Amino acid sequence: MLYYLVKPLSLPSVRFAHFFAKKDYEISFRHPRKEIELSYLENGTTERAIGGCTFQMPQESFSISCRTIPNDLKAEKGIVHMHYTCDILLDYECELTSDPVSALENHGDAMILPVFLEPCSITSELKLKLMQTIFDYNANKNSSTVCALSILGMLSDISRYCINNLSEKEDPALSLLCYKVKKIISANVDKNLTLSEIAREVEKSPNYVNSIFKKHIGMTIMQYASKEKIGTIIELKKTRGLSFEDACACVGITDVSYGYRLFKKHMGVTPKKYFNILLEI
Repeated sequence: MLYYLVKPLSLPSVRFAHFFAKKDYEISFRHPRKEIELSYLENGTTERAIGGCTFQMPQESFSISCRTIPNDLKAEKGIVHMHYTCDILLDYECELTSDPVSALENHGDAMILPVFLEPCSITSELKLKLMQTIFDYNANKNSSTVCALSILGMLSDISRYCINNLSEKEDPALSLLCYKVKKIISANVDKNLTLSEIAREVEKSPNYVNSIFKKHIGMTIMQYASKEKIGTIIELKKTRGLSFEDACACVGITDVSYGYRLFKKHMGVTPKKYFNILLEI
């Protein structure tokens, strides 16, 4: 993984903030600019090339782009790329490093930012903060500095998370536990399994397995199960043309109004708006 070593040198302001959706998305940043962009990848996966390295960014990850360093982004072919993004203008110093621990020894006052942050314990909270900041900015352009400071605060949160985890090693047993939980949820997406039922399957206590899962995946087991249901609803409507009500029934949601609320909570928009976006692409 590559990391940015970033030192802000001025107060920021927002250049733009939006929700974006497009099929076969591709963009290059080749002209150095004093901007930093924070994006949340809502749907699809993205290939990113920077500093001579290529990375595959998974869905629900955060992308950080310091525009003083050229990079390229390319969405997964044939998949609708959706992201929330906020771009701030400010003066800053930046360099790339593959050895953030050594970099911190020489620049302890700098932020250490990954070129992308995979789903983890802080990404769910960061997503909500980013969405709220985008909404606030578009509702009142005069709040530019306040919103930009909010983005800088999120970048600081990411930096602290990275610094705290740089020396930690992943426990294979815990990764396997999370994988088993995901497989159980995927295989039973048409059911409404309880936390206790899932914990029984992996032979762990509910509180323990939920705590481990949240730490490694960034959301609780029930939140992940809801996300999987929404993903399945989207696929059923796209591939089989089912009505929203029928798609909900296929994943065990019999209360359509609850299905609408759950969809908006996870996707940030209503089902109608989401699928209208797909039709426009």
